[in-house]
Amino acid sequence: NPSATVVITGHPDDGTAAPRRESLARQRAENAKSYLVDRHSIDASRIKTETDLTDTSNRGEAVIVVTMNP
Repeated sequence: NPSATVVITGHPDDGTAAPRRESLARQRAENAKSYLVDRHSIDASRIKTETDLTDTSNRGEAVIVVTMNP
């Protein structure tokens, strides 16, 4: 859907050392973005990446949220 936008939030693992937590979460989100762009030809300008170091329910994951815009 060309009107959809995507936000990918990267989360660190529980056992990741504090100095590396944010970079790991960022890398995880960027890898998910690269997959969507390379494999599914989604326009990179429609994908935003961010990190969340506090959400304990999604540790070790990249969470993808798609918003359908009218």
